[in-house]
Amino acid sequence: MVDLVKLGLSPEIIAAKIAKSGCNFDTSPTALMELKTAGVPDTVTLAMIQSPCERPVPVAELKKGVRELYEVHRIYLGEMGQSDDVERFRMLLAGKLSEHFTVVDKPEEADAILKGVVSTQLAEGTTKARASVSLRSTDGHQLWSDDFGVHWVWGPASRRRDSIKLRAEDVADGLYGAWKKSVKSNQKANDK
Repeated sequence: MVDLVKLGLSPEIIAAKIAKSGCNFDTSPTALMELKTAGVPDTVTLAMIQSPCERPVPVAELKKGVRELYEVHRIYLGEMGQSDDVERFRMLLAGKLSEHFTVVDKPEEADAILKGVVSTQLAEGTTKARASVSLRSTDGHQLWSDDFGVHWVWGPASRRRDSIKLRAEDVADGLYGAWKKSVKSNQKANDK
């Protein structure tokens, strides 16, 4: 629900969709605190609590059922190669992804695992970085992948942009953009 709120849908629309779909929601005290912290309106939270199904969906069931990108809410960052810049890239990527997803510490807590390869090269006055990534469900189903080509950064050191940071932003923005399209496609299909 956090993602639907972030997309800008009104609380009334989200609550109506919850009432119509009869989804299972985790309404434990911890989950309710997370929803409040994330800015989910009380009307949406109430609709989740009043949903026709009373039991929360166990994490194991959610992971098994992830077959579409719109179902992904929790991401684990897997292997990203052997470059010297990998750990910094992972840290920046986790920060950027956490604007729209929950980045988890263990693969068993995730809906999907993001893996890839990050490479950088330094040359006189230039830095280039590349990231090739793939998002798969925890049982290996491919959900999304992309290759983010080289960013060339020219000029004196004081004017150069951080190519590793740009790559992390590109990956996070690319994944979130694809996720939003998947959400909208699913909404259109359900509205028919």
